[in-house]
This record gives sequence, C-alpha cells and structure tokens, in this order.
Amino acid sequence: MTQLYRPPTGTAGDIFIARWCGNCARNGRCDIPLRTLAYGIDDPKYPQEWQLCDDGRPICTAFKARRERKPRARKPAKGQLALWNS
Repeated sequence: MTQLYRPPTGTAGDIFIARWCGNCARNGRCDIPLRTLAYGIDDPKYPQEWQLCDDGRPICTAFKARRERKPRARKPAKGQLALWNS
C-alpha cells in the first residue's frame, strides 16, 4: 500500500518543494503543490504523487528532470563587436 506524504511543517514543505518542484520540468504547469494545500491527506483529491518510500523518504512520482541547456554563443549582428574570444 502506498503511503501518501504530507509535510509535517511549513519548513518541511518548503524543503520538499525546493528539492522536487524547484528542479522539475513541470514547474509552473503543475497543480500538485496547490492540491496539497487545498485538500486533506484523506481526501480523494489529495495528490497521489507525493508519497513516502519504504525507507521513509518523501518523493514526488510526477517529477520530470529538467534538461540541461547549454548557452549558445551568438554571432554579433552586423556592425557589432564580438565580446568573446574565438
């Protein structure tokens, strides 16, 4: 049986959200944190994605890692000086 996770304190919630939501590709398009505030853990609308692992660690099963994007060097527009070494 899956055990749902609800942060016991506001600080624990902030840490969880920073760890999972702050590094998630869904950040900004996800209503899970809002639903954890709006519904009690026994409510069927409480997010099933926030769970406790067997070892007691909380996880978000909806987490999607962000892809690291490398900044691309752009060529200067005509008439502009290049500000980097080639």
